Amino acid sequence: FFKTEQVYGVAYSELSPALLHAAAIDQEISRVMLVKPYSSYRSIVVNRFYNPLFVHSLVPGALKKYDLPDLAVTLAPGKLVLAGVTDCNGKYEDTENIEKDIEIIKNGFRKLNSSGNLQIIPVEAVDNPADLFPEWLK
Repeated sequence: FFKTEQVYGVAYSELSPALLHAAAIDQEISRVMLVKPYSSYRSIVVNRFYNPLFVHSLVPGALKKYDLPDLAVTLAPGKLVLAGVTDCNGKYEDTENIEKDIEIIKNGFRKLNSSGNLQIIPVEAVDNPADLFPEWLK
């Protein structure tokens, strides 16, 4: 096999949990960008209606041990960008719960002295995700 200096990962929407799990397991992934990820498994479980595309990224029984914000914290001290975090419908309507989930991640990075490695990009700035890459790659 070959040796790489750095491995980065980008995932969009329903693929975000898969990248989170991969990065939590493989410490070689030093930077992760999640574009329009849904905020948590909990957000799907507590709502009657949700985006059915998200079902394919659920892990049965995960909430007994962890949720996506907890998994995101395990990436510290690596770099994490959350761009346009959504609710369980892939929308920005349930801002209260989205903010609660983001706060868990912020607190976790803060406790691990890695606040500078976490970037939260508001939905308004995510019109064209490709515009986010140049800054992220620096």
